[in-house]
Order: sequence, then structure tokens, then C-alpha cells
Amino acid sequence: MENQRAKDQVKSDSPRNDGQTNAIIAGLLEEFNAQRNKDAEGYFNEVPADMQKGFVEEFNDGVTEPSERINFASMPPYRHLISFYKWLANKVWGPASDGEILGFALKHGAIKSNS
Repeated sequence: MENQRAKDQVKSDSPRNDGQTNAIIAGLLEEFNAQRNKDAEGYFNEVPADMQKGFVEEFNDGVTEPSERINFASMPPYRHLISFYKWLANKVWGPASDGEILGFALKHGAIKSNS
């Protein structure tokens, strides 16, 4: 009973979220991921061809849907490469941390620091 009362108290003390905060966060994450994909694309273009081939083969080995496989010989449309660059970013740099996302938000003016 006490736990439920505490949960109710937290809910009543929390500011109301009218959806605007969720929209801002979603937009920020979309921008962050777009930048991260662009960075992964840049990284991919800088590594030697044998490493590129290895990345593509490893990605394709993990894809179950044939239409999602990457074939750079026929240069797929960029929209098909988004999942590849997302995968590459996670492979090279690991999943994005909260600190990286916060740093991105501060750098791009999405939020302001009090300092």
C-alpha cells in the first residue's frame, strides 16, 4: 500500500507532458542518428577497400531479408544504406551513450547549459 501511495505521489508531482517534450526528444535523436550515420559513412569511405569489403560481408551475413543486403557494385540508393551505416556506427563506436547524445544536444543548441 505504501509503495502505491509513493507512486501516486511521484505521478502527481511530475510536470505534465503534453507531447511536446517527446517530440523534441524524438527530433533530437533523429538528428543525432543522422549525424552518426554520416560519420559512419565518412569512416567507411576512409578505410581500405579490403576493410570495406569485410564490413559489407559481415553486415550482409547478419541480414535475413535479401532485399536489405548491400551490394556496392551496383551502388544502392542511400535509403538502403541507412541501416548499414547505423550498424557500422554501432560496430565501430558501440551504442550511443546518454553522454554522447547530451553532448550533441548541447553542441547543436537543442538544450542550453547553465554555465
